[in-house]
Amino acid sequence: MRLGFIRRDVLDALGGRGSVWLHAVSVGEIVASRQLVTALKSKYPQYDIIVSTVTRTGNELAKKIVGEGVHVIYLPFDISFIVKRVVKILNPKILVLIESELWPNLINVVSGAGSKIVIANGRISVNSFKGYMFVRFLLKDILGRIDAFSMQTDADKDRFIKMGVEAGKVYVSGNIKYDISESAGVNGAYMLSERRRFGLADGDKFIVAGSTHTGEEEYILDTFRALKAKSANLRLMIAPRHIERSDRVAKIAEELGFTPIRVSRLDKEKISSDTVFILDTIGHLSKLYSVADLVFIGGSLVEKGGHNPIEPAIYSKPIIFGAHMDNFKEISAQFIDNGAAICVKDKDALGAAMTDVIFNEGKALGLGRNALRLVELSKGATMKNLKVISDVLGK
Repeated sequence: MRLGFIRRDVLDALGGRGSVWLHAVSVGEIVASRQLVTALKSKYPQYDIIVSTVTRTGNELAKKIVGEGVHVIYLPFDISFIVKRVVKILNPKILVLIESELWPNLINVVSGAGSKIVIANGRISVNSFKGYMFVRFLLKDILGRIDAFSMQTDADKDRFIKMGVEAGKVYVSGNIKYDISESAGVNGAYMLSERRRFGLADGDKFIVAGSTHTGEEEYILDTFRALKAKSANLRLMIAPRHIERSDRVAKIAEELGFTPIRVSRLDKEKISSDTVFILDTIGHLSKLYSVADLVFIGGSLVEKGGHNPIEPAIYSKPIIFGAHMDNFKEISAQFIDNGAAICVKDKDALGAAMTDVIFNEGKALGLGRNALRLVELSKGATMKNLKVISDVLGK
């Protein structure tokens, strides 16, 4: 997969005219980068547009969402001779690394081939910064080969400058994750159809727990059971971050007295009052947030760094997350400061917050309105990142 062999259909489609190569690691980065990929495709029709990923899940999702005319590959292992082979085939005019992925051999080879390199939507956590500072003398050459750093926040900019990057190379462009437009294709008819598919009646409330990790599902199911004791018209869908855990999550639900139904088999199963839905398909969570009455963001009650709250925010949904939002530190802080989400510290606080929101329509509507307003006010980073890339490429 990552040994430098490009699929035959991609090889046949390459025009030998050079490429704009964008690399995104996580599923969240791929989703967020879609608008930037579209903009690059529009601005540079003379080049092939390449998107690389690391995981199979990311690769499959990228193929679904980046659109026609964009070639999706696996990032080669960061081994010199493998990278050289891929760079020779792709002939990149510019390499765009999303967030702060520093691949030494890739950067060396691309730079050595005379190509430009940009860090786009860049960020660096406090912990990563401490680690990089410890070995910054080793990073000096790598960082020096990067032509521009388009960062999310002033704090990210300052950290890279402290690591030795020339101040004139570092820009603040905001966070492209605010520019996601999953709402495209989601309308009243879609939401009504999906609610019917999940067996939701007019008065039912649908809780979606997105991107959950090991240790969280038990908390969520226990909390849901307590909520169900107060109101029978509640439904729950759990979307494990890694769909290969679907069977394990279903087993946990069974052990706690629920009947799990996998969404992939939704049309073949009978829905009952004790049903809990398990999302076991890729690329559908973002749109299914539109059906929810309350969203919990996973990876945040356990130390996994949390996940993106912007995806449900664009549908004006009330959002709850835990205290471990390290991977979205600035974004989660903005949500809290703007009354756009509730942060809870543990299982008991989760139960109290869910009860407060699910049984208080005014509270739910207020959180949702604030979330959407925050997203609307924070848009525009995609075009700012595109300008940095264009200035570096010189075209």
